[in-house]
Amino acid sequence: MVNDSEKVTRIKQYQLYFDACSKLDKCMEQVLSENSAKLQLARKNKERDFGLLACALFGKANKTFEAVVELCALGFGEDTLILLRSNLNLAIDFLYILEDDSVERAADCVANGHNEQMKFLTQNNHSLPKWSQHLKMDQIKIRANRWRKSSIKTRAEKAAKLSHYQLGYSFYSSLAHSDARALSSYIEENSVSGLMVQCSPSDKFVHIALVDNFRLMADVFQGLCSCFGIDTKHAFEGIKEIWKGLGHDMSRLRNLRKAR
Repeated sequence: MVNDSEKVTRIKQYQLYFDACSKLDKCMEQVLSENSAKLQLARKNKERDFGLLACALFGKANKTFEAVVELCALGFGEDTLILLRSNLNLAIDFLYILEDDSVERAADCVANGHNEQMKFLTQNNHSLPKWSQHLKMDQIKIRANRWRKSSIKTRAEKAAKLSHYQLGYSFYSSLAHSDARALSSYIEENSVSGLMVQCSPSDKFVHIALVDNFRLMADVFQGLCSCFGIDTKHAFEGIKEIWKGLGHDMSRLRNLRKAR
């Protein structure tokens, strides 16, 4: 178990990165509080589903955002990258929906979720919930197929976020699947016992995880505000400055590694 002193020391070591996530969290809270009147769902079914989906995506992303910060403080930076893969997928899907024909794309996304849920219940011989009787499965399957035809890479390209896919998705997937590349990082040489498996909490990947955590949450937040017509120009001036500071420090750390 990680003791409190180790957690405090790690936060101090990566203070800039933890502070960045904290400032983003406070910024989001303030903007949404000041614009709460705009967070109203439309009355038409499809538009209502679109707004509800946007809110659910933001809520899920924010919960994972907070979990990543806490786990990084405990020294589980590598494990948080698996969580970030989930938020990366979420961000790409959300930004793809917002890029064009948002209401229809949102309907396709929801239909795919319904279709997968029904398949799971049927395959595992679970009784179907009463609400499933109202689903128009023929239409749902058509929409679900349309959603699945677009790969995660394609959705990233159409959302102009291919860098999200190229920089993070492949590497994070390696960790999520525990493939040989990911497992090799646990094996270290020891002068006393030879090879050993190192699986204790550490600083490994902490700053990388916090930077990507900030970036993905900022994208999802901007997407939510766009969905409900909330002006974020002033807020994002501050967010961009924080992002710039993170970039400068990441460059500093890279230069230090090269000099060794």
